[in-house]
Amino acid sequence: MPHAQLSDGARLAYTVHPAAPGASGPGVLLFAGQALAGSSWAPVVDDFRAAGPVITFDHRGIGASDDVFPRGWSTRDCAADALAVLDAARADGAIGDAVDVYGFSMGGRAAQWLAADAELRVEGAHRGADHLTEGGPRLRVVVVAMSQQHERDRPCRGDDLAQVLV
Repeated sequence: MPHAQLSDGARLAYTVHPAAPGASGPGVLLFAGQALAGSSWAPVVDDFRAAGPVITFDHRGIGASDDVFPRGWSTRDCAADALAVLDAARADGAIGDAVDVYGFSMGGRAAQWLAADAELRVEGAHRGADHLTEGGPRLRVVVVAMSQQHERDRPCRGDDLAQVLV
């Protein structure tokens, strides 16, 4: 399993799952919630592969990642960690310059920081099970909307999700 090297010397383990045949999207970073390993995405990784290569990673202190936390670590720092994972996957040739990001719970909040702080690296940010998306669209709906957005070559919007729900 490859590791991304962080600026403080810690290493985060990540996995790149290849795109499904015929996938046309840039790929997606799956951003797990607090205390969840990248392997927690295993039941849905194949669904997301329709949007391109899928990157999963272990947060600090989880799975094969180092258990090193800077003082005052925050969700914004978690977003910076994810950017290091994207940089490492891009350097390995697994992804291009930008991907979609789907964050679950704390991963959803950190995905917002990632999109704000590294906007050229994030095609679209999607959240699930965070305080803003309670009762929101099901995972299948998000996957279909992400696939369709790249067919139209534009960012995913709320009305894309509404059309898939019909």
